Amino acid sequence: MTRKTDIGSRIKEFVMTQFLPDMDPSEIDLDFPVMSNGVVDSVSMLMLINHLEELFDIEFEAHEIDREGFDTFNQMADRVLEKLQDHA
Repeated sequence: MTRKTDIGSRIKEFVMTQFLPDMDPSEIDLDFPVMSNGVVDSVSMLMLINHLEELFDIEFEAHEIDREGFDTFNQMADRVLEKLQDHA
């Protein structure tokens, strides 16, 4: 498992637990568009960003959070990796 896949899986686990508790995780892959499909809205995105910041000890600026970078678990993992590399 790559680091990106591990991060994406951890994000997916949080989203599944918080926002899709009745759905089978095997039905959702890491490219599932959570924002485009309405799973994550603006309010739940704040919860998700807070979780990512605490989990990975990173900080996102408001202008860095957009649908293009946070729609899928893989896109979120890429953003987390970028932040982790910036702090390395």
